[in-house]
Amino acid sequence: MTTLYFDLTDVIDFATRYSRVTGIQRVQLNIVTLLARKYGGATVRCTYFDARRGGMLEFDPAELSANEEFDAEALLADLGIATRVPWLRGLSKSQIKSYLRRYNHRKLFRALKKLEIYLSVLFAPKHLAAMGLQPSASRANDGKCVALHAVQALPTSSVYVCMGAIWQQPQVLSFAKRHGASGQSVVQMVYDLIPVAHPEYYAPSEPREYAAWLTDALDYVRGFMCISKWTESDLRRFAARSGRDVRTRVTPLAHEFYGFGRSGEVGAPPELSTLVGKRFVLCVGTIETRKNGPLLLQAWRELADEFGDRMPLLIFAGKYGRGGERVQAALENDDRLARLVRLEHAPSDRQLAWLYRNCLFTAFPSTYEGWGLPVGESAWFGKYCVASNATSVPEVCGDLLNYVDPTDAGSLKAELRTLLANPEALRKHELAIEAATLRTWASVADDMYAHLTREVPVAD
Repeated sequence: MTTLYFDLTDVIDFATRYSRVTGIQRVQLNIVTLLARKYGGATVRCTYFDARRGGMLEFDPAELSANEEFDAEALLADLGIATRVPWLRGLSKSQIKSYLRRYNHRKLFRALKKLEIYLSVLFAPKHLAAMGLQPSASRANDGKCVALHAVQALPTSSVYVCMGAIWQQPQVLSFAKRHGASGQSVVQMVYDLIPVAHPEYYAPSEPREYAAWLTDALDYVRGFMCISKWTESDLRRFAARSGRDVRTRVTPLAHEFYGFGRSGEVGAPPELSTLVGKRFVLCVGTIETRKNGPLLLQAWRELADEFGDRMPLLIFAGKYGRGGERVQAALENDDRLARLVRLEHAPSDRQLAWLYRNCLFTAFPSTYEGWGLPVGESAWFGKYCVASNATSVPEVCGDLLNYVDPTDAGSLKAELRTLLANPEALRKHELAIEAATLRTWASVADDMYAHLTREVPVAD
């Protein structure tokens, strides 16, 4: 029987820095958890590099807490990684780091906010809740940790599956190379080739490091799983530049927002009580250059001149990333725009689910994606998405949506105007979405399992 080992170093590293497990990290946890529950620990195992012990560890993912929110604290507690600080009234390091990241572009203000946290702990603990800082309700370190075992090499006839940013983890990369050099199979999931296609979105060294790793991976990886046809074509073009062919398989991601039923009602979280009964449009994702926030803000401000008091609120749900300072500056320097736009920083799953379920529709004008999770998640909650026509985005919902040109403010504004002015047209779109077949994470996991156990060569 083939044993599948999924590396989660990327997820665990992310969890030590952010209070919510989102995006690619959430994709990995969804898939691994579902596989572990269905096939058990004899078939599905996990590894990660533990800097404290200076080596690779492996464990049974079925032993992880059953926590649909998948917050960082639950995962770290399961692995015995202590992050809570007693004198900070139970707050964790990752919670504080995540909170302060929204001020990374204003260093003095960030330092003042950090001081505010410490002073509130000492003299005004109730103020922490007002700041959105409360001890996580998830399982804390209670001594019931997952059994961890040091591992120097994986067994013969096992498949090592890397689904994260392995090029940023040198110890994991070396481990994968050794596994491949021994004649065993290494499979790499590829989400996108954005560092190659658009290096301007990254720090100067990152695209070079990514390209060097991917070139190297063509030698030790037995097969690449791509999350979209667009990503597969990007990867094949990259390999062809050096005269290489690659074994690829497309495994599309899900529409499902894991842990919440399709189009089901979601109770309003207390943190969002001021939004109950209000009309709003939602934009989900990290606020960074390629997500095209400035274009959306431009269109929103111009439409506000047309709609006046009838203009709904625009909500960005995510955290600031590289290039996000343009959106942040626009909201800080334009009082009128600030009244029309609200940021929900790093919302929990339940908060995000409520936002999806209660918005008028969503907007996703990204210029480049490997997939486009918010487009599918919108459909899962029965909501239409004003989505970009760029790269992989149309693969997510096909002909359920009309698409806009993310380089043209007029194209975006025209589609937004149509939906805001014509509720009947919006409802027609929603009825089509409600009747469509949508993909679940269980289907993704089953497809991946079938591929890894039947199609990937196990050993030479």
